[in-house]
Amino acid sequence: METLARRALSGACRCRHLSRDALSFCALESIGAPILGKLIYPSIPVRIQSEVANCTLIGASKMSLDAILNSVETSKRVERPVLTERAGLTMNETLDYCMKHWLNDQSKAHLIITVGMGEWGRDQFIANMNQKMNGKLVVCAADDSLFVDGVYKFNPTLLSRAHAKCQSDAYNALRSGKTVLIANTNCELKHIKEYSIAGSRHRFNQPTIVIKFMPSNVESAVSLGTNNTKKVPASVYTAVYEKMQTLKVTRENLPSLLSVMTVCGEM
Repeated sequence: METLARRALSGACRCRHLSRDALSFCALESIGAPILGKLIYPSIPVRIQSEVANCTLIGASKMSLDAILNSVETSKRVERPVLTERAGLTMNETLDYCMKHWLNDQSKAHLIITVGMGEWGRDQFIANMNQKMNGKLVVCAADDSLFVDGVYKFNPTLLSRAHAKCQSDAYNALRSGKTVLIANTNCELKHIKEYSIAGSRHRFNQPTIVIKFMPSNVESAVSLGTNNTKKVPASVYTAVYEKMQTLKVTRENLPSLLSVMTVCGEM
């Protein structure tokens, strides 16, 4: 890999805290060598994507790869916070923990991904958090695109477009410095990864908090959804509950993950 990078390199970049792999990738990108880059990195690891996305590239004169490596700044690396996982929380405990540890400084944008149905405490939690944040929380939901004249009408042919709009709205709000909450069921890992640096065309990299709303059992999960305003069938509540039992979110899936919290019991 280094040999190919040396041969291809005619322009260079000065990077902060990049691994040798990431530096080589940057070198290829800087001279516009997409074919060579694909040979070396047919599938770019999340680690390299994350490094490259978060570094500052500064144009430089022609340099060898050794010169680039030797020019890497040696200032202290900023360590990520320890990943916290908390379960068995009440809604108020979860809200207080979020406000105390992450959302006390509203000048910093955060991404909050909720997991579970709205009737399982999610919608009430969102309302409470928005009140705590003085109405500054931006809530994005795919379901918002499925309302017709104020009435919810599920249309599977519009789902892809609805989720794409949800992602775009969230990304734009985060870029403007706002804290965003994704109010979808998000009961599958592939849906959650759509809000990560690797799983989306938008390349989300803001500090992320995942909050699961877990009823005590499947009977409770179905009961809480009885007479829901969107007329979602009971089978959906059962399916979402069952998928959540095996859902595991880690930094391998979300590199910017700060915490995973689970609100349990009756809502």
